[in-house]
Amino acid sequence: MKLRRLALTSVLVAWTLGHVRAEPIVFDTDHLRLELSPTGHLTRLTDRGSGVHYLASSQPAPLLQLRKAGQFHVPDELTWDAGRRTLTLRYSPAGLTARVGLQVKPTHLVFDLKSVEPAGQADVALWGPYPTTIGAIVGETIGVVRNRDFALGIQALNPKTLGGYPTTEDDIMPSYDFFAGSDLKDIAPEHREKELFRGDAARPTAFGSVLQAYCRDRSRDRVIANWGHKHFLAPAFADNGLVGSRLALFGCPAHRALETLGAIEVAEGLPHPLIDGVWGKISPDWFLHPD
Repeated sequence: MKLRRLALTSVLVAWTLGHVRAEPIVFDTDHLRLELSPTGHLTRLTDRGSGVHYLASSQPAPLLQLRKAGQFHVPDELTWDAGRRTLTLRYSPAGLTARVGLQVKPTHLVFDLKSVEPAGQADVALWGPYPTTIGAIVGETIGVVRNRDFALGIQALNPKTLGGYPTTEDDIMPSYDFFAGSDLKDIAPEHREKELFRGDAARPTAFGSVLQAYCRDRSRDRVIANWGHKHFLAPAFADNGLVGSRLALFGCPAHRALETLGAIEVAEGLPHPLIDGVWGKISPDWFLHPD
């Protein structure tokens, strides 16, 4: 009996120590510190300069959700292989495993979905939503939020990765009438019926904002509601499904947000148009050549 009690005590102590000692996994860019829990959720988004953290702690913050049979699943286990620079996320109730490559760069972090197993069971990969306490300025389409001091943002790194949330199966960017239900006396009559905001790569919330992006498996024909039709055929095409979805996450001083987006474009080989050698988004000649 004493031996059984001793064995049971040893197991409980080992289990307790294992859980107590489970430390977050930390990744640093020049300005942002990201902390991930052993269950695959964000635990901190910290401005390395000030030490202020901007993750809304009262909200769920999964790194990556997977949809299977119409239901989204969050990870419950995360392991980090530093040699292969790979995060392995497990979704035990759903029987799914995702492997995500991670690159740490001076301006941003890059997440690259390497595999989802078993293949063909998940049809949507959702990055986030990542809840933040920043709500002063929310760039819905571009996916950047900022206050006076700091900016957080995401950037889709290929066409299959879409900024936003998969609210509808047609993937049409949602639009919002900012002035719906409000006093319109200061709005010119010709603008009162317009949809003034589009997109939800970033979305304002009661606690601040969320950042989100997703990828859909399009390897099979789908029948969806679209363009006023209840049964619209969305043909399959070969883009390797969920595998290859890529996302950048960044944080920087607020006044450097646009500069950082430009640096990400260059680093990741995205379109980066120049006007007389100056990036178009900051060129003083842009208004002379808007097209």
